[in-house]
Amino acid sequence: MLLWSNFRRFYLYIMTENMKRVLMAHQQLVLSEDVKSRYQLCERSILSAATLPEFDDAYTRYTIRRLN
Repeated sequence: MLLWSNFRRFYLYIMTENMKRVLMAHQQLVLSEDVKSRYQLCERSILSAATLPEFDDAYTRYTIRRLN
C-alpha cells in the first residue's frame, strides 16, 4: 500500500506540473491582468500548487464558482 501511495503522490505531482505548463503556455490569455482581477486569482498560489487538489482550489474551482 505504501508503494501505491507514493506512486499516487508522484502521479499527482506530474499531472500538476503538466497543468501548470499548459497554463503558462497560454498565460497571456488565461492569466492576463483582466482575468486575474475579474476572478480574483492569485498567480502565486496557482503556480505554487504542488498537487492537483491545490491547483484545483487555486484556479479551476474558483473560476467556475465565479462563473455561476
